[in-house]
Amino acid sequence: MGFDKEKVDYSVYLVTDAPMVPEGLTLKHQVEQAVANGASIIQLREKTADTREFVKLAREIHEITKKADVPLIINDRVDVALAVDAEGVHVGQGDMDIPTLRRLFPGDNKIIGVSVNSVDEARQAIKDRVDYVGIGAVYGTATKNVKNPPFGPSGAREILTVLEEECDYDMKTVAIGGIKDTNSQLVKYLSTTPKGTKSLDGMAVVSCIMAVQDAGAATKKLRQVVGSDGPWVRARNDLATSSAALTEMVPKLAAKIAEISPLLHHITNGVVKNISANMSIAIGASPAMSEVVEEFADFSKVPNGALLINMGTASPEGVDIFKAAISHYNSQGRSIVFDPVGGGASAHRRAAVRTLLNAGVFDVIKGNEGEIFSAAQIQGTKMQGVDSRGSSELEKCISACKKLAHENHTTVLMTGQRDILVEGQEPYRVAVFKNGHEYLGKITGSGCMLGSLISAFSTVHQSDAFAAAASALILYTLAAEQAVKSPSVNGPGTFLPALIDAVHDLSQQSINGKTDWTKNANIEFL
Repeated sequence: MGFDKEKVDYSVYLVTDAPMVPEGLTLKHQVEQAVANGASIIQLREKTADTREFVKLAREIHEITKKADVPLIINDRVDVALAVDAEGVHVGQGDMDIPTLRRLFPGDNKIIGVSVNSVDEARQAIKDRVDYVGIGAVYGTATKNVKNPPFGPSGAREILTVLEEECDYDMKTVAIGGIKDTNSQLVKYLSTTPKGTKSLDGMAVVSCIMAVQDAGAATKKLRQVVGSDGPWVRARNDLATSSAALTEMVPKLAAKIAEISPLLHHITNGVVKNISANMSIAIGASPAMSEVVEEFADFSKVPNGALLINMGTASPEGVDIFKAAISHYNSQGRSIVFDPVGGGASAHRRAAVRTLLNAGVFDVIKGNEGEIFSAAQIQGTKMQGVDSRGSSELEKCISACKKLAHENHTTVLMTGQRDILVEGQEPYRVAVFKNGHEYLGKITGSGCMLGSLISAFSTVHQSDAFAAAASALILYTLAAEQAVKSPSVNGPGTFLPALIDAVHDLSQQSINGKTDWTKNANIEFL
């Protein structure tokens, strides 16, 4: 079969690295195994070999790739590519410019690729009309000295968005930098543009194939995961698209929570552990407060379970704990709720939020106005400690929620005097909730308790994170309105225990089939 660059499969793009090859094996052997098991394109990178040695190796590798109709790309060295009639050349930003490269390496059927690390470099690649770009470094890597810090899937998404909006031809894209079988699905999912029309065409890998004893098995595994969705991608059905549908759903889901008693794994701050646990029990769930990484694998495998990440303690060690938990729960397809507490209060916290958004997929991101604006990287209301100071107009708040939701393919809840819920996937629902009481803003941990309820509802309605979050919010805010009517409530201090009691009462009513308590829900779909 003749080579046609328009039909090249970029899904598993192997970059060679001879020093990584295990003792007793050869680079040629690793490439043979990779090509036989699904590697779709090979880049030969030899930074220290002299010309004669490089050409000899390139000819040997080309014999392997040609038999499988897999393109051979030579890194940087145009002379070597010409000597072996390779299918393409890849250059970095510090290597030969593309116009000169095209003059030296002509041919309509030759592949030209370039590394890009910024939107400006991506725009230049468009002008040069390269065939593909290698986007990275996504994560840190020991295989190459990178001048710029890794930018995660979000950085790749920014570049893909530029290509989506400004490129008038089908430029191919591969991610590079710390990519392996355990994170490739995540990188592809989180880097996909908000519109969903531009995603990565492949993953460029080095060590996860070159450095292992069984390169064939490693390639086969990578090929399988690259071609499939991550466990967090679920069938979306029974979507509630009206106020009536939501309010009808809430008691049914509340009763289901009490029936299955889901495990709610909290990683939260010490201030709210007690009240979060009590709120979880009030709704019928089973709380676990654990930062012990060794437990995360077991907890994540509990069938009826969810993870709540409350970023109240954002120390470097804490962020590492969050990342470990997110990885385990994502791998099992469990629900994760992220509460970026105080996310805009300091540069350190803003960086921690970006790190966590790059670390995994969340079903719901919940925060106050300041936290959501900060997470969306939009100038908005100011933070004082972990509290939000200011009130932006409704349209601006919805816009911030949309940006955060669409970019991260999640559902976003902004709490405040009116609560805003925005869905980041089709059908892109937006709703404003107008229940609750001012005392919710005068007690410690009101948002944290809501996070516990959202986690509980997400375990019984994984197919619709928007409806799960809405259900938790409806029950919680109506419980607040009920609690303030209690004779025992004289202010915020007496309101808190009454609130927990009210949540328990509404849960019990739901178990007993009583639904009248939902009639006062005030929801506006936009």
